[in-house]
Amino acid sequence: MAKAIEAASCGGDEEAASAANERKAAAEQVRLACLVNMAACQLRLGEHGAAAKSCSAALDIAPGSAKVPAPARHSLRRVRDASVTRPQALFRRGQARLALAELSGAKEDLLAAAKARASPPALASFQPTRGGPPPRPLSLSLS
Repeated sequence: MAKAIEAASCGGDEEAASAANERKAAAEQVRLACLVNMAACQLRLGEHGAAAKSCSAALDIAPGSAKVPAPARHSLRRVRDASVTRPQALFRRGQARLALAELSGAKEDLLAAAKARASPPALASFQPTRGGPPPRPLSLSLS
């Protein structure tokens, strides 16, 4: 009888550890999304150095560094998939580095973002932080 109780408690420990790992993965994804969103805010405020640091911190925990395990199906469905967030972090860090005149780093980040996700919806709908939308072409009529 004691062996059965001991075996049952071992199974419970594995389930508890699995649940704890899922919660940790979900928390890391929330942290990742928050860092990338904070970088977007910092870019709008013109705090380019802080934005670059926020993106670097996000990239430290992004799946490219294999630190964020895949989330459970039921955990925090509204949190973005980290595979989407990583290119955003690269893109925003590239923007920050461009504003800081770190051209080689900006080029590296922007090319990595393009390579990581060929046509991400978040990047396609990007509006520049300075000056608004691009200017419309002029149409001249000579009549």
